[in-house]
Amino acid sequence: MPLTVDQAAQKIHNLVQDDGFWGTSRNDHMHEVRDLLKQYSPADANAIISKLSEGDLHGLADDVNSGGIFGAQGLSGDEKRDMFNDLAKELDGTQLGRLANAFSDRGDVLALSDSVATFGSGQAKVDYVKAIAAHSTDREAKIDTGFGYSSTTFGDKEAIGIGKVLASLKNDPASFNAAVTALSPEQLASVVKAGEGERMTSYSGGMGVSQPQTTFDPAGLRGILDAAANSSHPVVKARVFTAATTALSDIRGSDTLLTPNPSAGDAAKVVAEGLTKVMDSDTRGIVNELNNRDASGKALTTYLQEVIKEDPNSTNPAIGRQIAALQGAGTGMSAAQYINTPEKTANGDSFYRNAQNLGYYSGAVQAGINKMNADDKTKGDILSNVFSTAITVGTTAITKMPTSGKIASGIFNGLTKEALREIVADVSAGRKSLRDALSEMALPKDPGATNRYRGPADPFFQGAANTVVLANQ
Repeated sequence: MPLTVDQAAQKIHNLVQDDGFWGTSRNDHMHEVRDLLKQYSPADANAIISKLSEGDLHGLADDVNSGGIFGAQGLSGDEKRDMFNDLAKELDGTQLGRLANAFSDRGDVLALSDSVATFGSGQAKVDYVKAIAAHSTDREAKIDTGFGYSSTTFGDKEAIGIGKVLASLKNDPASFNAAVTALSPEQLASVVKAGEGERMTSYSGGMGVSQPQTTFDPAGLRGILDAAANSSHPVVKARVFTAATTALSDIRGSDTLLTPNPSAGDAAKVVAEGLTKVMDSDTRGIVNELNNRDASGKALTTYLQEVIKEDPNSTNPAIGRQIAALQGAGTGMSAAQYINTPEKTANGDSFYRNAQNLGYYSGAVQAGINKMNADDKTKGDILSNVFSTAITVGTTAITKMPTSGKIASGIFNGLTKEALREIVADVSAGRKSLRDALSEMALPKDPGATNRYRGPADPFFQGAANTVVLANQ
């Protein structure tokens, strides 16, 4: 007959307090603890661990990691991994978090987090994130040294662990939303920083110590972004998006004249592609939330600058798709109908949210191009590529609209390819400003009309665009 929960907890307490003569019983005791917990249901195993004190858990961790011979050693790497896997299957997130705090070694926290990410339930993962989040902002680093070199891996261990768990929730949007919501802005920023995979290495030799070399491996952050793209909550998406844009600044900032980082471009591309995946998943919802959170548009500008900078002469289809979505593609309305749809404020005034969000995005496009210090020809090429895609997406949207909602000419927002060519030619020749060109191309107008849009939504578009451009000069 198995021991009761209380008896089992007492036995584990006794085992971790008694290591035998010169500690030679330690290894046997650790196997006994592991085998004992396997006899119980997950609920009972969880109850047993909950009855252990913090001192008991630290004693357990010390014994598991103990060195020695003739039975004084703890568990091998494989044995410890198996134990973590078993615990992740049985315990709730709160108890797993207590174990993470007890197993304070960096490698142990990461190994336990891997087990939670692989075997934990959705709720256990959420509670685990909550349990270790308070320790995720310590920003400690891992330092490795050897003959002729020194390497520092940045990223708080709990923050890395949280990132692993968040990435594992890619197919569980509800739990992902709950886990991200549980993180404070500072904690989420630390998780993103840890996900950058930053490492600084110095070499020494006969000529002295070399200039430190910095590299990034943002695979961890990309996993979080992929999970965020599957979220159904625009607020959560926008929080992750905003936090992740700081990685672009960190990565690009590491590549300077005095400290070149040849791999910065590839690392930034990985992050930018993840951000694009998030933005494409709900462009209208995310931009609206970004506009709510930060009128300056700094996060959006940082993202768009990177997308354009990657290859100014490429088609930049992501930006074109996103502009078309903000013009109303996919809503069943034409751009004119969508942009001119008002909302009533508390005092009865009309508020044109859709126009304001389009202006917010257009301002970020302008600010991103401005930061490149591009010549007029390059500016024209960028606009041509972006809005050629927007026209294509809008035209496709028209074919899916109800007959009564179609524009007679079959043009989604009134911007024809001929008009696009004329505007681009003026920009390339320096006859038209980037600001005026974006207004003409983004806002709807009657097909064939020569004048720009000047309807009731125009002030909302222009106000948001100007705010973003001025804030990012």
